[in-house]
Amino acid sequence: MNVVRFKRIHIRELVSWSQDEAELIQWSGTVYSRPLTQVQFRRHLEAAQGENPTLYSFGLYQGTRILGYS
Repeated sequence: MNVVRFKRIHIRELVSWSQDEAELIQWSGTVYSRPLTQVQFRRHLEAAQGENPTLYSFGLYQGTRILGYS
């Protein structure tokens, strides 16, 4: 397993992990709102861009399969 910078190609899969409001709150607190969408996730990741990012996003991967996100 490896922890590396999050790969945007996995946004769709992460969005599918949240099946209901309780899971979304457990996974993200108040960062996202239900229903979680790919657009919402992409907007959040914008904070990881630029010269002085305020967000550092990482994925836990086993090969090319994503297992977790932080």
